[in-house]
Formats: sequence, C-alpha cells, structure tokens
Amino acid sequence: MEIKLKLLKKVGVFSYLHDDYLRLFAKIANYRSYDKDKIILRQNDTKDPSIFLIAKGQVKVFVSGIDGTEIVMAILNEGDFFGEMSLIDGEPRSASVKTVEKSELVVIHRDDFLNKLQHDFKLVMSLLMEMSRRIRTLDKQISALALMPVYGRIATTIVEIMKEKGTQTRLGDGTEVNVTYNCPSQQRIADLSGTTREEVSEAISYMQRKGFIGLNGTDLYVFQKPLLTI
Repeated sequence: MEIKLKLLKKVGVFSYLHDDYLRLFAKIANYRSYDKDKIILRQNDTKDPSIFLIAKGQVKVFVSGIDGTEIVMAILNEGDFFGEMSLIDGEPRSASVKTVEKSELVVIHRDDFLNKLQHDFKLVMSLLMEMSRRIRTLDKQISALALMPVYGRIATTIVEIMKEKGTQTRLGDGTEVNVTYNCPSQQRIADLSGTTREEVSEAISYMQRKGFIGLNGTDLYVFQKPLLTI
C-alpha cells in the first residue's frame, strides 16, 4: 500500500491529493511486472482500458506506419503514466507501449478511475492539464520531424536528452560541457528523431569533427563552446 501511495504522489495528476484520498486510489490499484521488450499496449487495441503508472523501469510509446516503421513518441520513466486517453473516452489505443527494460507498473482500471473522477473536479482539471502539456510536447515533436532536416532533428533529440538526463560540468581546460552518462544508443536516438541508425552515426561523426560533441564510451558530451578541430 505505502509503495503505491509514494508512486501516486510522484504523478502530477495525483500529487495535490491528501494521503487519505490517495489511499483510496491505492486500494483499487494493482501491480503488474513486465520483462524487457514486452508489449504492454498495442495500437488500436480496445482491451484493458486502464491507466498505467510506472513504479520502476522505462517504456517507450510508439506508433507504427503501414510499412512497419516505428516512430517513438515518448520515452517514459518512473513516476510517468500512460493510457489516459482510452481511459477517458473508451476508444482504441492511439499508440503502442513497450518496455525498454524490466518494469513494474501500477494499474488502475477505467471503471474504478472514472468513479473517482465523478466526485473530484480538481482531479479532472489536473488530468486535463497534464494531457494538454503532452499534446503541446507532441506538437513540437511533429513540427520538428516535418520541417527540420535530418541533422537538425538528430541534434534536437540530443539536446532533449541532455535536458532530461544531462549534467553540467567543466573540463580541465575550462570548457563548459553538458554530459549524459550512459547515453541512449544510436538506434534509440534514431527512433526518437524519426531517422535511421546510419543517419545518426553520420550526424554524430559530423558533429564530432566540428567540435560540437564528444564521446567517451557511452558518455556523450555537448560542448557549450565548440572545440577547435584539427
């Protein structure tokens, strides 16, 4: 119960609620465990209209084209949630969700959740605000994919990764950098930017030659002042 309570507090939609109220949600929630690379939801599926809260692990939200190409819409981590659209309107899932690593989820079924919404207008508004934030983020991503050249999309994806996971530091020569330890793979960057692994490899090589970024194993550095190239 307490683990579920702590998780609910991390989710923006529930964070304002008093512990007594949160315990009501914790009582109707269930745990599910998924191994790595397991499909949790499938695009256009109508089964299991529930909301999923990530207690541990990481998942990716993606859509599939006619040719089978995957476009990753988001990478979600502990404290994030998904499945809220079908939870509200009962329509088929708009995207698929797959585990990136072994994950533990807390699940609240649609009927139980809607019953709570009917008695709390603040919860309704909180959910709408979170959905609006996600739509705005998605709009920016779609615009980038549609309007920016390939290298620009890859660079934008790297910047977003830095914003989420990067740490600012300073090298021995005084150069200020942002570093992401254990940076996502080139294939992951390709998925997020709507490109191919080969295009990501070419772009990273180009940016290295120009002194914009540096690599040290799986650590990625983005230089705030480009280094001189030799």
